Amino acid sequence: MFGTPDYYLRVLVADYAAYEAFQTGKIIGIPGVARVISQPTMKKIKVID
Repeated sequence: MFGTPDYYLRVLVADYAAYEAFQTGKIIGIPGVARVISQPTMKKIKVID
């Protein structure tokens, strides 16, 4: 199937390893999910000392 995605998700995780665990452990295992395309953006939003 081609076209625009059915869903867009914005997730907040601690680091890329946590994102990868979320994607492979939660999203990819959902029945009916045929393809996952990700474009991660990693930046610090705020540092609390």
